[in-house]
Amino acid sequence: QRLRKQLHLLSVDFFDEVDDYLFSSSGGQRDTDNDFLKSMRELRTKQGLFEEHFLQEVVLRVKQSQSAQEHKSNSLEVSKSSLGTSFERIEIDLAVRAMQRKSDKLYGHFYQQIDEFGARAIEQSKRPVIESRALVSAILCGFQKAQNCLILPLEVRLVVAKLFEQHFVLCLGKLYSD
Repeated sequence: QRLRKQLHLLSVDFFDEVDDYLFSSSGGQRDTDNDFLKSMRELRTKQGLFEEHFLQEVVLRVKQSQSAQEHKSNSLEVSKSSLGTSFERIEIDLAVRAMQRKSDKLYGHFYQQIDEFGARAIEQSKRPVIESRALVSAILCGFQKAQNCLILPLEVRLVVAKLFEQHFVLCLGKLYSD
């Protein structure tokens, strides 16, 4: 419950940033053909749906990471359901993998601490609390799944992914500290 609450707060901040960015990028135009304004409306109307899918996937993957079989296969996979072309899927996949690399650099010291804690737990015949990279992996998989409920042009989708990286993925320090 604590994780869900913290993720929700990060999500609210993320959507505020996306909304502000898209509005400022629209250039103040009230044009109905403006992709940024259309995307802003899309995100506002589907924010709840995005958060619901996102939180469900993250919590599910974090729970699964505690089972022995999930320790080995916590991979990132782009869902093909609503992303149109192979090119779009590749672009999103590349963006998510870049988020993974940046988070590995930023949270490496937390990963090391969690791994050491897990090793001590195993030595004491206890099950480790969580796999060190499970949280970031779950968040990225959750983002991949949740972003499929949004109908956005690829350019806007990539901007949303970058803002998700900056205002969500790279802001997990408090979660790791907890």
